[in-house]
Amino acid sequence: MSKPGSSQIEKPIVVYGGTFDPIHKAHLLNLEKAFRLLEPQQIRLVPCYQPVHKTHSKVASEHRLAMMRIALESASKPIRKIACIDNREIAAQEPIYTLDTLINIRQELGSKQPLVWLMGGDSLANLDSWKHWQQLTDLCHFLVLSRPGFKSPDVSSELGTWVNNRTTQYASDLKKTVSGLIYIYQSEEMDAASSDIRSNPLNYSNLLPPGVQNYIRENRLYINAK
Repeated sequence: MSKPGSSQIEKPIVVYGGTFDPIHKAHLLNLEKAFRLLEPQQIRLVPCYQPVHKTHSKVASEHRLAMMRIALESASKPIRKIACIDNREIAAQEPIYTLDTLINIRQELGSKQPLVWLMGGDSLANLDSWKHWQQLTDLCHFLVLSRPGFKSPDVSSELGTWVNNRTTQYASDLKKTVSGLIYIYQSEEMDAASSDIRSNPLNYSNLLPPGVQNYIRENRLYINAK
């Protein structure tokens, strides 16, 4: 865990990885939460080429990227100002592990920039299935935005002990050090899953930014997703 460096510590960079298949309003809300909690210098959305731990997307990468650009156009002004799409994993044209992405970003940022990986509670609960998961917080902090009903991993497990030893009660701590901490934010706001939207985009259209709705309809995406 990195030690505070007073004035040498810069504003954090937040990285939000995922399939974004499709991006939806809950994703945008997560960006807003990260902004309110951390006041980051930048938020990078990093869509994966194909997920390592999930069923591969049936929608081409260029469609997912296009929907992400459209969605960000509908975000609030503060988010539009600092959010960008980092397509390094898609450009690689092969599945990339989170560890490798974080190593690359850390090399680019140097050792004095707080780096925060934004994730959902479901990802934290399954973190021990990730490649070299115990090394991840050597490179970054975790900001965990949990859905209603989320419970932190049981402390009797290896993962639970690891999470408990790194968890802080204050989001502001993630701005004071460059890596090593976990902050879990429990929210009662929108609960949405991309898998539900893929199953029936018409039934879940209220969860999509209008521009993304139109793009899905015009390009006839997710028609055979069931």
